[in-house]
Amino acid sequence: MEMNTKLQIYKGIIQYILESTNYSLQNIADLSNSSIKNIRTIYCDNVVPSNFSSDIQLVRLYQMILEIHIQEKQFKKYLPLPKSFRQINLSIGELQ
Repeated sequence: MEMNTKLQIYKGIIQYILESTNYSLQNIADLSNSSIKNIRTIYCDNVVPSNFSSDIQLVRLYQMILEIHIQEKQFKKYLPLPKSFRQINLSIGELQ
């Protein structure tokens, strides 16, 4: 794959993670088993370092975050509960 294409993909992944989570570049580096220097070089300097070997881990981190966001959206369609919904609170003594 052409380096410019890889750069665009990696930078897009990093940008998405930064915008959709409270992760910092350091968090992304830690979670993708990369050095902060490599992540900064990609994100800030627009260069894929020749020694960058954490591409699979970066893509997996991206995939996990996407899956979490999809699950959140699926659960949110059930919230908030309608006002007519009443939660039943029973103490143990009431059951005996």
